[in-house]
Amino acid sequence: MARLRRLRIFLLIAKSMSLIIVPGHSIWKYFEGYDSEAPGTSSSEWELASFQKEADDHLAFIEHVKIGVDQLIRTENSILIFSGGQTKESCGPISEAQSYWFLAKALGLYENQSVASRIHTEEYARDSFENVLFSILRYKEIVGDYPKSLTIVGLGFKKARFVHQHFPALSWEGEYEYISVGPTLLDSFFSDCVTEAQRKEKEEAYFSDLESSEMKYAVSEFSRDPFGKGPVLSAKRRLRDPFKRGCPYRDEKYFDMLDSN
Repeated sequence: MARLRRLRIFLLIAKSMSLIIVPGHSIWKYFEGYDSEAPGTSSSEWELASFQKEADDHLAFIEHVKIGVDQLIRTENSILIFSGGQTKESCGPISEAQSYWFLAKALGLYENQSVASRIHTEEYARDSFENVLFSILRYKEIVGDYPKSLTIVGLGFKKARFVHQHFPALSWEGEYEYISVGPTLLDSFFSDCVTEAQRKEKEEAYFSDLESSEMKYAVSEFSRDPFGKGPVLSAKRRLRDPFKRGCPYRDEKYFDMLDSN
């Protein structure tokens, strides 16, 4: 019976055509202990940048994991890849992707073996372009061919970066979908607001600043440097690669887009 089940899983993977990607944005510090009743809900369990703490972005990251698995269940012949490298020196050589994988396990999302067997990690990406490119190449390692469709589960304000920068840079001709999730401002964000008008003003200012930063530091940079190999974006990659993992992938189709280090 176990052998037959493994054969069915192998055939399911072999027929895969769709790739679901959940890009990592942080590292869940499961290795330091966590609340087993509510894994990941405490910001102290995450290695967060200051701007990620402002709107409790880690709660959106949990939703990304859940929705990614839900999409996997809903999408026939699909594979889910958590993508993200060892980006935080303070966490040691633990990748964002690995921490998301363990978060999904802690959330009880691996109870169905046929689902769990279709969840993989890509542990080298250092930015959003590499999240997509490296996940496509990781998919090819697993399946033996390129995916026919892509689904990205990520933060809403990053959608334009993927749709208008990364997909065209990859000359992607297949189907795609970007599922926007978060950030969502909680009541604690508005603790200093007395009136509804103040809440609205603060919310508008927050998302305006977010979109301005996204345009300045991501969209505009990738529009000038689609593959992220120029001085500005490559410097960011080096900062996000404290353990010098580099780019391990080699592929004839995407050769010009890959770093040599």
